[in-house]
Amino acid sequence: MMVVKFKITILVVLSYLMISGCQSISTSKYHSNPSNSQSIADRLFEPTQMDDLLDLMQAPVATVLPNSNIQQIIAYEFDEYALYPDDVWQRVRRNSQLNLSIDNAQIQKHLATYLRYPNYIDKMVNRSSRYIYHIIEEIEKRGIPSELALLPIVESAFDPFAYSHGAASGMWQFIPGTGKEKGLKQDWWYDGRRDVVASTDAALDYLTSLTRYFGGDWMLGLAAYNSGPGTVQKAMRKNKALGKPTDFWSLSLPKETRDYVPKLIAISKIFQDPNRYGVNLISVKNEAYFAQVDTQSQIDLAQAANMAQTDLDEIYKLNPGFNRWATSPNGPHQLLVPIDKKEIFEQALIDVPPEKRIAWVHHKIKSGDTVSSLAVKYGSTKELIREYNNLTNDKIRLGKLCLNNAKI
Repeated sequence: MMVVKFKITILVVLSYLMISGCQSISTSKYHSNPSNSQSIADRLFEPTQMDDLLDLMQAPVATVLPNSNIQQIIAYEFDEYALYPDDVWQRVRRNSQLNLSIDNAQIQKHLATYLRYPNYIDKMVNRSSRYIYHIIEEIEKRGIPSELALLPIVESAFDPFAYSHGAASGMWQFIPGTGKEKGLKQDWWYDGRRDVVASTDAALDYLTSLTRYFGGDWMLGLAAYNSGPGTVQKAMRKNKALGKPTDFWSLSLPKETRDYVPKLIAISKIFQDPNRYGVNLISVKNEAYFAQVDTQSQIDLAQAANMAQTDLDEIYKLNPGFNRWATSPNGPHQLLVPIDKKEIFEQALIDVPPEKRIAWVHHKIKSGDTVSSLAVKYGSTKELIREYNNLTNDKIRLGKLCLNNAKI
């Protein structure tokens, strides 16, 4: 038996089609039963459209058993997921670069944990559905391992609002210092560590540079992303002095880092072959979920939701970088909206001038003012005023500038 890589396999199939009078391959009847055992050689004789052949051309490596005559195909064995080219997880599988054949006690421990909680995997997939297409697009542009698209599961459970005990924030869990070093702006209005687009760019660029620094070893690059390059270097120097190997698995690293890489490998194994592990992986369409729109000025997020004719919660989840329920007056002036609302939002931006896109009121606290009285005066609520002003209770001080969104 000989294993032939995909491009060669397709040449064999196309050659057979031309010799056989341009007959083509049908897959439509197999979508309802991907485990159907009928060989692709058999399917060659079923008439269909060229698009179906192109679908099959998305397949990974095929196992081929050719004889000396290229016109005769004896057997093909296809990965069943090749029948679903519109699933974004297929892109993750197809561009896998990490060594997922590694198997040890650490990986097995985390694999067992993930498999024990299938609802958790479903939750991660549902959370990721807004962001995963953008992430895999950026990964493919860089030519780096597609498994990195799953790293936010390990980092933040795909929660862009996640905040750790170590002050790490966002989907990719940047600490303040590293975030600033990587160009992620952080101020009262905005935190780029939570910005979906900005943080993804910064994380993938940082992972790439770390791995390049460690000689192209992604295991070491990932470890350095978690604990810092200095920690990994120190462990490598120690092993080298003792005549020990300096690969990730041989290093003495902090427990969190020792678990970090095995967790990614474990979850990658599941997404690479969910059927093997009995996981019914929820499908996510291989298409953009959001579009980035230049507002050119500050805008209230609630008003943006109305202008885009979409739910306010959706705007929050796509734009978690904004701290104050409005974009920053000094930028960035980009807002993410569901892709099917892009044209509606762009037209609304033409119709609504910048001065009418913010409903904030600046109020200087005077004697006798209370959070309750201000809520009544401006038609707001105590809860919103506290949240806008980062108040933990109803105490306010004289002279303090209070911001209130009178529109809500």
